[in-house]
Amino acid sequence: MLMLRINSNGGIFRRMPMRKLTFLFLILITPLIGSSEIIFYDTENGSLISDYVKCAAIDKIGNKWIGTENTDYGSLNRFTDDSAWYVFTPGVMPSTQITSMAFDTSGNLWIGTLTAGLYKYNPDSGWQSFAADTNLTGVNISSIAVDSDNQIWIGTFGAGLRRFDGDSTWIKYTALNGLNDDRIISIFADNANCVWVGTYNGINLWNGSWQYYDSLNSPLPGNTVRAFAEDRSGNIWIGTNAGAARLDQSADWTIYDTGNSGLASNQISAITVDSSGYIWFGHRGTSQQEIMVSQYRGGISWQTVNLDHIPSVLYVVITCAVTDHTGNLWFGTSGEGVVLVKIDPTAVADENKNLPAGYTLGPNYPNPFNPGTSFEFSLPVRSAVTITIYDILGRKIRTLLNDNRPAGVYRMQWDGLNDYGRPVSTGIYFYRMATLQFAETRKMLLIK
Repeated sequence: MLMLRINSNGGIFRRMPMRKLTFLFLILITPLIGSSEIIFYDTENGSLISDYVKCAAIDKIGNKWIGTENTDYGSLNRFTDDSAWYVFTPGVMPSTQITSMAFDTSGNLWIGTLTAGLYKYNPDSGWQSFAADTNLTGVNISSIAVDSDNQIWIGTFGAGLRRFDGDSTWIKYTALNGLNDDRIISIFADNANCVWVGTYNGINLWNGSWQYYDSLNSPLPGNTVRAFAEDRSGNIWIGTNAGAARLDQSADWTIYDTGNSGLASNQISAITVDSSGYIWFGHRGTSQQEIMVSQYRGGISWQTVNLDHIPSVLYVVITCAVTDHTGNLWFGTSGEGVVLVKIDPTAVADENKNLPAGYTLGPNYPNPFNPGTSFEFSLPVRSAVTITIYDILGRKIRTLLNDNRPAGVYRMQWDGLNDYGRPVSTGIYFYRMATLQFAETRKMLLIK
């Protein structure tokens, strides 16, 4: 039964039965998450007016805001914690073609539209339009982010970037005064107040001045940059058309693709970090029967999930991904509405029952060895950990690991090669494990 409640402002509350696909999720994800379920919200069950979701955001009290874009029937939707959808209907909302959204530090919702400019929504004072501002005339707002100084960063598709103080001061950036591309795809403000701007020509990074990363001057795997996220260690995750990249606090890059990781596809369109610190990647359409997401837990621990639930001839894309206050994941799609991945907190707790009691670095075996050897190490809590090989003179030979990993016991192998892929000579070597709380070094002997 579908229940509707009409608001005095013309909006519609919707409360409806929810279709679930618990069985599919348990098959695919049980080894990593345990008992969880997938719930779909779309036009078929009355949740949404349009299934073409462009953006999503979570407000301070945990409400989920969903923006859809379609020429005739896009909408702004709010999902409350009591399972009720509120749909802002035309007349209540200035535009129905929503392309992007973000909350500022005061709780205002900033909304970008396809053709009607920029809007601000405050629950108490209502709507404010910036559509007539000359800085936004005729632009397609593709992305919005708010930094910790409450500056609104507005990306456009073809007209560059705007920075707005929310009052009257605008700063315009284009290819003529700072950007390497006026076609902005994504914007992300990190906890250090750096602003990351994804384009079709790589990354523009604002940290008081502009820096640039592309596939020619950095290890960035692809120049089409659609997504960013920051993990608990402050590492920046970047989604491109050719795989993912992680840029850590030491400015070291790690590249992930379908050849060296468990990514379902190299086409990455959304990234979110869940409440356990695990990284989730949403992908662009891989086939007509797949809407794939990949989960990364560190090291070699990956899992993929197919969120497709409607037989279709379309290649559906994950357009956005957010994690709510309870740790559940919300994925927007380009044709199948919103997918909620509910994480059972008891399943996460169960994972912690058999965790190591402390940090350890085990002996290598075999020792002496030729050409390879292996050893175990353990982490009692999620930790940023490095494992490095040194020669007897203390020179670094090989970085085996520089990663943020969940608690657990791991086995590491060294194949006797240095960082350049060349075999090392006979001799004594040392392998060192280091975290913020622990460091240990062990000796090993290579005999050829």
